[in-house]
Amino acid sequence: MSTVPFVPRPASWMSAVFLYLFMGLLGGFVASVLPRLIEIGEESPRLAALGYLALWTSPIPLVAILHHGVHAFLDHADRDTTVARGLLPGVSSLWAGVYAWLVIFFATTFMIFVWMIVSPPEDSSVMGLARAFTWPFGEGVRAGVHTLGWVVVAALLYDLDRAVKARAARE
Repeated sequence: MSTVPFVPRPASWMSAVFLYLFMGLLGGFVASVLPRLIEIGEESPRLAALGYLALWTSPIPLVAILHHGVHAFLDHADRDTTVARGLLPGVSSLWAGVYAWLVIFFATTFMIFVWMIVSPPEDSSVMGLARAFTWPFGEGVRAGVHTLGWVVVAALLYDLDRAVKARAARE
């Protein structure tokens, strides 16, 4: 199937939208865990740092497990497939988790910098910069622009991944 350059395939759009929804759920999880980590940090900074690291990398195993479960379900639903899947995620599921993590951070950072170019923070202090980094959670129009831009960037990244994998399979 030929595609238009720089227009992601439907599967890439689907991956980007699902990842954005996953990121929203992850935000709720982070919001519930973060206050406890702050409390722990007052008594044991090293333990809190370990918790922050686990929280920061949590999308990797979560997406890997989700990817593994979805593919196991799809393989079970397709009776013609004889793919054996174990209890633990395999390499392709782990790569899906790592790539999702990379997409989350790249698309989010990219959109923050785009917005800082389009609408720089009025206050140049540290708090003004902090408000600029939390802007997607404020006004409706800004949140809509952020969401649309984020999904477009993520879809382009997923399409790039699919193109690289297809090219590697041909070689």
